[in-house]
Amino acid sequence: MTQLFSKKALHVALSLAVAAGVSFSANAEKMTLKQAAKSDMVSKSLETSFNGVALPTIGTARERVTFTQVLAGSESIQANVGQTFTSESRNFKMLATGEELSKGINLPISSPSALVRVIPMSGSTAIDEKMLQVNANGQWLSSDEAFAKTFDANELTAAGLESPKGSFAMKMKAEPGKNGMLMRSEQSLAAADRFNVLVFEPKSNEVLKTTLDKTRVVQGENILVNAAMTKDGSAMALSSVEAFVMAPGSTEPQAVQVRQRRGSAVAVIDTANMLASAPGLFEVHLVTASNEGGVKSLRTDKVAFAVAPKTARLTGDVEVEHSAAAMTMSFAVESVLPGRYEVSAVVYGTDARGRMVPGVLTATAQWLDANGTITLEVPEVELSATGLVAPFEVKSLKLKDQTRLSELWSQESALEM
Repeated sequence: MTQLFSKKALHVALSLAVAAGVSFSANAEKMTLKQAAKSDMVSKSLETSFNGVALPTIGTARERVTFTQVLAGSESIQANVGQTFTSESRNFKMLATGEELSKGINLPISSPSALVRVIPMSGSTAIDEKMLQVNANGQWLSSDEAFAKTFDANELTAAGLESPKGSFAMKMKAEPGKNGMLMRSEQSLAAADRFNVLVFEPKSNEVLKTTLDKTRVVQGENILVNAAMTKDGSAMALSSVEAFVMAPGSTEPQAVQVRQRRGSAVAVIDTANMLASAPGLFEVHLVTASNEGGVKSLRTDKVAFAVAPKTARLTGDVEVEHSAAAMTMSFAVESVLPGRYEVSAVVYGTDARGRMVPGVLTATAQWLDANGTITLEVPEVELSATGLVAPFEVKSLKLKDQTRLSELWSQESALEM
């Protein structure tokens, strides 16, 4: 029967072994992961049905692979767990019909040197930019007078912007007035033609800030979205705001209920039913408008987030063993789908000044057909090279499903030894 150490006894044994290089027989201790913090990403249950869901199958290798790397004591390790993400947008998007574009559409541009991109939708007429006119401050200007430079679909695609045939963009030379500018086409456009008009104002002081409290979750967790428009850093009153989610591989938006509160907009995205029919990221789209002082301002934004299908989880049971050869930590894993799973962590130790600092990064990936154990190994020679002694701590603990390309567990502070 394996003898179990008390935590205090384990501290003493590990410290003596690392500091003095003393050999001793293997001893193990059964331990339990610390309670997850609110900012951690963990799963308390697993999904039982994945019917109709196309999950990628990339990592199918069966061999067990381990990795360790000694870290400098001064290195700062970022777990990136639960960190918020804020996007700033100076963009807006409009949908225009052929009839509207022939009459003239208002572009509420607020700053000079705006970039305007026009994308004809499927079956619509390609627009000749030479037939466009712009009215800025009451004066109609030809394309040569209004545009500093134009770009065709090939140039846009080469620049990394997905641009269907017939798309083009122009950098404005014309200066906008108080209410922006008008743009119209002298082409013979069909009323049924549809165009996406995308505007980017790199010099604008009007900004839409979209904040997600987390950008990756396990299915079932909620994501809090906060959106606010500012001008020169001061809040702008929102006259309207809409939000929707697009799933990877889908063209159908999922509406998200939005509440306005103290000049900002708040939405909660429920991921309980978010299983994608194709690999990729979900996107939350925001469409906002302000009408302060009778001047219309538009801003749109989209921010991506990952939703991991609940294919596996850590049970919380860990067996820690230290021998003359290595420190090992065996993590119990529950899984409902066969696949290649990876556990990784950073082992912290105590330096000569009594500080807890990062010592060794360790990871193991292996195939599991069902519930099993994944063991992290820290060779004694590498642990000794850090100069660190007990107490040790496991931080940045992660479980990944390499077969489904998803992160299932991310815990900042996981185990104290």
